[in-house]
Amino acid sequence: MRQRLQLLLLFLIISLVMNGCGFHLQGSMANKLPPQMHTLYIETTTPYDAFILKLKNTLKAEKINVVSSADQAPITLDITAINKTSSTFGNQNSTETANAYTLFYIINYVLKGADGSVIMPPQTIHTSEVISLPANTMFDNSNLPQTSYENMENILIQKLLTQLSSKNTIAAVTQYQQSSQTEGTKSDVTDNSKQTNDDSSSSPSN
Repeated sequence: MRQRLQLLLLFLIISLVMNGCGFHLQGSMANKLPPQMHTLYIETTTPYDAFILKLKNTLKAEKINVVSSADQAPITLDITAINKTSSTFGNQNSTETANAYTLFYIINYVLKGADGSVIMPPQTIHTSEVISLPANTMFDNSNLPQTSYENMENILIQKLLTQLSSKNTIAAVTQYQQSSQTEGTKSDVTDNSKQTNDDSSSSPSN
């Protein structure tokens, strides 16, 4: 019992220390993200969600141009789902002075091109944190420590940007760009050929 409470206290202390230190990205993301993502559109059905707002602010602070519509950016980051769940940590009984819970924070996203095509298949990032509440306190969002979700959002943003700057993402974005350029060249050749044929057919015969 005492060891369990000590463990919970340790988690809370770590949480407070992380929040007090503030959120700082590891290095400049502008130097790590693919150049095509230096201008980025974030698609979401919940534009005022805390995670979305913090993500946009973080990107802007790192000199990433976050635009207001998909047609203004070569790449779209589509945040398809934001889920917060919880579960009881260990057993609860009337002799305990505190109850422990595990909070789960899950983000699903898809990376898309300017034409709406999927550059990378659906991806998931997640994190969790253990919190402690008094035994006589009902568990709901109103009495959860705000710092818990803030810390998890910081962790998720770091994980997301790490994935977006990974070798796999850079390769996928580069391949998409090359494919788009090839399709554009083919389209130009077809249009020029059609124009030549039209000009030939409209020329007077001798």
